Amino acid sequence: MEAYRQGLSIYFLKWWNVVDTLITFTFLLAYIVWLSAWGYYEQEWKPRKAAFIVADGIYATATVLSYFHLAHIFQVNSVLGPLQLSLYRMLKDVLKFLAIFLLLYIAFATGVVKIYSYYVACQLELQKQDYNESTKYQVSHPYGRHTGSFIGMFWLLLGMVEEEKIAVDDPAFYLTSTFGRIFIIGHVICTVIVALNMLIAMMNNSFDGIMAGEGGGTKEEIEIGRDNHGAQTDLLEAVSGEQTRMEVMKRLVEEYLVDRYVDKWAEHKVNTRALRP
Repeated sequence: MEAYRQGLSIYFLKWWNVVDTLITFTFLLAYIVWLSAWGYYEQEWKPRKAAFIVADGIYATATVLSYFHLAHIFQVNSVLGPLQLSLYRMLKDVLKFLAIFLLLYIAFATGVVKIYSYYVACQLELQKQDYNESTKYQVSHPYGRHTGSFIGMFWLLLGMVEEEKIAVDDPAFYLTSTFGRIFIIGHVICTVIVALNMLIAMMNNSFDGIMAGEGGGTKEEIEIGRDNHGAQTDLLEAVSGEQTRMEVMKRLVEEYLVDRYVDKWAEHKVNTRALRP
């Protein structure tokens, strides 16, 4: 009803209206998926079916989003209000960090997959060549596929390092585990130590700017406003000075025309009257 009275364009300009709409549609989608699955399976609940699990996941997502709406009451608090505002302003910094983080994450994960997939391929080939089957070969590795590599590299960011997953069983391929460790160490250094600290510095800078602006904008916005105000002042002074010069020139021209032509016209009239009989 509120969207109908205000209009969609005006209604969705407010962030909380977008959140409310998203929460409502997520709850509705969860019920629609659950009821559709219930009707598809002859009005019987089968918890092992994927449709019911998906519906439960969507409902859980809507529940999480509904708790975000409680942040709306923070605006009336003098302490939590600026923090909430700073969180919105920091979203740009977070997006910049995610772009750099994903680039580093995908790069190192792909490199680790390449290293261990070569090891697995070699083990499979050696197994084919071993007709006696006297040696046990490692035909799979946790980092040999993209799925395992991406999951393992993510848990490494939280400090969950499992040395047995990095090592290999065949001692002839010790260089594989060595290069794997080098890539993993580089991944942790670049993403956790460098990129994460860069994000913290960017967010602190944004928060300091908001607190310095006291709700009037960040430091950059204040400086831009000052520059614009200074530029407008200079422009007004230049315009007023130009107008003053134009007025002076106009008066000089008028005086020149008066001296040159009006006096001559008066003299001409006097001479004309004197010549009349």
